[in-house]
Amino acid sequence: MLKIDEEIRRLAGEMTQMRRELHRIPEKGLEEYQTSEYIRKKLRSFGIERVEDCLETGVVAVIENPREMPEDFLTVAFRADMDGLSEKEEGGL
Repeated sequence: MLKIDEEIRRLAGEMTQMRRELHRIPEKGLEEYQTSEYIRKKLRSFGIERVEDCLETGVVAVIENPREMPEDFLTVAFRADMDGLSEKEEGGL
């Protein structure tokens, strides 16, 4: 069984790259068209089949566990903001 810290180390470079890519397309709230498209494509590239639109720019993905689960199995939900702030970067970075 793979330990979570090993998995985090394995994915660290890819996650850093995705964060950098997303930071190149900042969009204001309810205008995240490029960002939501980026997220939909990434989710599908991970093999997640149930990727749906929610409102105009929201994205919902359902990740099914292929194993049989007991009746009392809990559903876990994650939520994240994806809008950018209209602030000027100071310091020339």
